[in-house]
Amino acid sequence: MGAVKLWWNRLCNMIASESAGKTFDAELESHLSMHIEDNLRSGMSPEEARRQAVLKLGGLEQAKQAYRDQMTIPSIESLIQDVRFGLRVLGRRRGSFIFIVLVLALGIGANTAMFSIVDAVLLRRLPYRNSDRLVVVWQSSKEHRSTGEWFNTYSEFEDWERNSRSFEKLAALSWAVGDSTLGWHGKARNVLAIPASVDFFSMLGVPAAIGRTFEQQDLNEGCTTVLSHAFWQNELGAPADLVGQSITLDQHECRVIGIMPKDFSFYPAPTALWTLITLDSKFARDPWRSVTGVFGRLKPAISRTSAEVELETLERNIFPEAPVDLALPQAVPVVLDLQSEFTWLAGRNLRTALIALLAAVLFVLLIACINVANFLLAQGADRQKEFAIRASLGAGRVRLIRQLLVESMLLSFGGALLGVLIAWGAIHVFSATNPIDLLPPGNTVEINWQVLAFTAFLTIVSAVLFGMIPARKASRLDLNEALQEAGESFSQGQTARRTGFFVIAGETGLSLILLIGAGLLIQSLAKLTATPLGFRTDHLLSGSIHLPQKKYTDPDQKVQFFDRLTAQVTSIPRVKGVALISSVYLRGDSVLAIKGWTFPR
Repeated sequence: MGAVKLWWNRLCNMIASESAGKTFDAELESHLSMHIEDNLRSGMSPEEARRQAVLKLGGLEQAKQAYRDQMTIPSIESLIQDVRFGLRVLGRRRGSFIFIVLVLALGIGANTAMFSIVDAVLLRRLPYRNSDRLVVVWQSSKEHRSTGEWFNTYSEFEDWERNSRSFEKLAALSWAVGDSTLGWHGKARNVLAIPASVDFFSMLGVPAAIGRTFEQQDLNEGCTTVLSHAFWQNELGAPADLVGQSITLDQHECRVIGIMPKDFSFYPAPTALWTLITLDSKFARDPWRSVTGVFGRLKPAISRTSAEVELETLERNIFPEAPVDLALPQAVPVVLDLQSEFTWLAGRNLRTALIALLAAVLFVLLIACINVANFLLAQGADRQKEFAIRASLGAGRVRLIRQLLVESMLLSFGGALLGVLIAWGAIHVFSATNPIDLLPPGNTVEINWQVLAFTAFLTIVSAVLFGMIPARKASRLDLNEALQEAGESFSQGQTARRTGFFVIAGETGLSLILLIGAGLLIQSLAKLTATPLGFRTDHLLSGSIHLPQKKYTDPDQKVQFFDRLTAQVTSIPRVKGVALISSVYLRGDSVLAIKGWTFPR
C-alpha cells in the first residue's frame, strides 16, 4: 500500500506540477537568499557571495530537477514534454500534418469498416445465453458427417426430446413452410410464420420483451403466437394492448402471447412471428412426414461427439417404427456448432472472400504507411540540423527516436480519429445497401469495443511502421557532418537516396500485388456475369402475389383469379408474354419422391 500511495502522490504532483513548482522555486530562492546574506556578512563581494551560495545548493537547475525527479514520475513527465514538443512541430507544418492524417485516415478507416463486417459475420458470438453450447442437429450420410444434408423428422425430434440425456433442452423449428396470410384490421398481408416447439425460446435463453414466450400450458389451447419486435412495430403500428388479443392467421384465430426484444432474430430472417407446434398440429398428426430443424443446448461438459453417439443410438431404436411406404435416406444425426452453421448460412462461401478483402485493405494501409514514411524521410533531411543540435546538447539516440515516434503516434492518432468517422459512414452505407443477408441472426455491423481495439492496434502498428525508419535515420547522424552544409549534402545524396529507393521499391511491389488481385477479381466477375443461366433475363419482370386463404378457399377460385390476372396483364401494351410459376427462379426447395424407388434402409 505504501508504494501505491507513493506513486499516487507522484501522479497528483504531476497534475499540479505548476503550482508545486512555484512553491518549490520560492522556497529555493528563500534558501539562496539566506546563504547569500551569510556570505555577505563574512566579507564576500555580492557576485562571489551568490556564486558560493549556488555552489552550496548544488546548482539551481540541478536542485529543481532533483526535486521533480523525487516528487513526480520522470519517465511520464518526459513523455508529456515530447508530446508537447511534437504538437508544436506539427503545428508549424500544418500542410504536411493534414496530408499525412488524410492518407492514414483512408487506410485505417477502410480497415476499421472491413473488420466491422468480418467481426459481425465471422467472429462475433451469437447473442444468446452461453451460445457456445448451442448446437443444431442435421441428418447426414455416413461419408459426410461434417456437414448437414437433410432435415429431421418430427418423430425423431420427439424421441430425442424424451430420451436424450446430453441436452439441457431440445427444440424444433420448421423451415419447410411457405408464407402465411395474416388478417389484421380488415387487411390481409403476406408474412413469414415459423412453427416452433414449446422450448424454443427457453432453449435460446431469450425472454419476451412484452408478455411471455411459449409454455407447456399453451399446448392444449389452440393457436398461440409470439411476434417479432420489428413486425409488431413496423407492420402493426406497435399497439400496446396487442398481447392477449387474437389475430387471424391462415383462417385460424391465433392468440398473441408475447413480443420479442428489438435485437432478437433467428434464422431465417426476417421472421414475422413464431407459432407453437401444438398437440393437434400436422406435426403431431403425421410426425414421420413432418420435417423440422432441431436445435439444442448441450449440458456442461458434454461434447458434440458424445451427443452424436447418443442420438444415433436412439435413432436406431426408433427407425424401424417408420411407415414402410415412406422413403427415408440412410443417414445418421450430426451435431454441429450453431455459431459455425449460422455463419455458413449467412456468409455462405464468403468467408474466403471476406478474409481476402480484409487482407487487401491491410495492404492499402501498408502502402499508406510507406507513403508517409517516404514523406517523413524527405522532411527529416530538413530537420537534420535540429536533430544534430539536440544531440550536441545531450539528447541521446533513444531520446531522439522516442521523440520522432511520439510525433508519428500523434499523426497516427489523428488518422485513426478521422478513420473511425470514415468507417462509421461506410458502415451506414453498407447497412442501407446490403444486397444480400450476410449477417448471422442478431448480429449487426457496428463499431464496438472489439473493432475499436483493432483500430487502436492498427494505430500503434502504423505509427511504428512509418515512424521507425525516419527515427533510426535521424538517430544515426554524424554531428560534424550534419552541422556543416557539405555534410548535409553528403547525407542527402547517399543515405537518403538509398533508403528512399528501398521504400519506393517496397511500395511498388505491394501496389502490384493489389493490382493483380483486383484484376483477377474483375476477371472472375466478368466470367460470372457472362455465364448463361439457361433463359433470357433481359426485359423480364417478376412479381409475387399471395391470395387470402379465407377468401379463396376453393382451388377453382384460385385458378379463375390467376386466369383473369394473366389475361389482364397480357392485354397491357408492349407485354409480349405472361407466365405463372409457384416459386421464383432458382429459389426454394421441396421433397421429391421418385415412383418405384426408395432409399436403402
